Amino acid sequence: MDAFDLLGLPRRPLLAPADVRAAFQNQARARHPDAAGGDAEAFAELNEASAILSHPARRLRLLLGDAAAAGGISDTDLFLRVGALVQAARRWQIRRDAKSPLERALAASEAAKIRQELEDMIGLVAAAMENADGQLIALDRAWPEVSPADLSALAARFDRLLLWKRQLAELQLAP
Repeated sequence: MDAFDLLGLPRRPLLAPADVRAAFQNQARARHPDAAGGDAEAFAELNEASAILSHPARRLRLLLGDAAAAGGISDTDLFLRVGALVQAARRWQIRRDAKSPLERALAASEAAKIRQELEDMIGLVAAAMENADGQLIALDRAWPEVSPADLSALAARFDRLLLWKRQLAELQLAP
């Protein structure tokens, strides 16, 4: 999906919020699931396109060609989510090992949720690694006309992603 094409808006860094809203509303009339010929999947895609183009950082990432980040998970978002999950898992481990039956019961009720979040986060980090691998391939194709800043940025991204991957792998959620 190309959010710009879907909403019929120009590929530009700056879009007026009113223009994005008007384009969304125009398309939404025909695609809404309650409208004749409407389609829930197409409407959801339209909502996502509007969300991307309404958010300056996501719109800029889309222009840069980072579709994964534009689609919702930037490295910044991933950093915050990984950090929150690591903290939640550590709190869970403290509760699990507590002497209080209440704390252990709370830990047991949280375990499944944290395990699912961990599995989801591992998948998100893996997808981000695939995206970074794609960036590496693109840089290799452009070699040697690659700026040092681009190389440095990608190296830093790999460092972050590998750190998060290791942190998630180290979480122990055994009963």
